[in-house]
Amino acid sequence: MSWLVRIVRAPEQPTDDAASRLWDLGTTGIAEVDEGGATVLLAGFAERRAAERASAEFGADTELVEVDDGDWPEYPAQQIEVGGRVLELEVGHAFGSGEHPTTRLVLDALAERVTPGDRVLDVGAGTGVLTMAAAVLGAALTVGIEIDGEAAAVARRNLAANGLDGQIVHGSIETVVGQFDLVVANMLAAQLAPIAAEVVRRVRPGGTLVVSGFLVEQEPWVESMLAPATLVARSSGPDEWAVATFRVGPAS
Repeated sequence: MSWLVRIVRAPEQPTDDAASRLWDLGTTGIAEVDEGGATVLLAGFAERRAAERASAEFGADTELVEVDDGDWPEYPAQQIEVGGRVLELEVGHAFGSGEHPTTRLVLDALAERVTPGDRVLDVGAGTGVLTMAAAVLGAALTVGIEIDGEAAAVARRNLAANGLDGQIVHGSIETVVGQFDLVVANMLAAQLAPIAAEVVRRVRPGGTLVVSGFLVEQEPWVESMLAPATLVARSSGPDEWAVATFRVGPAS
């Protein structure tokens, strides 16, 4: 058995801090679902005690649900347009969707930054949407790394269903060998922080790093954790979500 904590957030309540705290409390995965203008966070937990702590911490607008491991809610397939091509995206069990503002921000950044023939690494691939986008935009090699085994399986199915070449690796970033022309990481700042140095090391000298999943106000923190990479571009979207592009200087 597993447990699902359902947290309702009003439109004026940011979800980034709540999601960050849920990761601290031990969630195994988070999905955001729009319900009548309110955002609902669905956080999965493998242990009841951890789920109860999360439910208690978030208070009245929280529901704790016990679920069979085979009965997690499925989210409908989606279509994402990249480079004039429509991609079919299976979302699966709460592994994120192509509808989040940060996904759109990163897709726009990739459209500007991917050069045909590039080697691209997608850190925290989730459903594989960014891995697929890089392939559509002309990357010669696309690799997605994902720590969740079921999410990795969803990403592999998405690549195959869309007839795209690419690799999805189930594991931590330490399992990735070599360097890449472009590395993308779309994850919460709190998730990025412990692996930031490893992420930067996967970018070849002179290569590009695109990161999102953080709020505009968190940009100084993100910039400091990715030093010595140099910020070269930034933009923001709905709800103050931001994307930043860095250049990793040549080896001295």
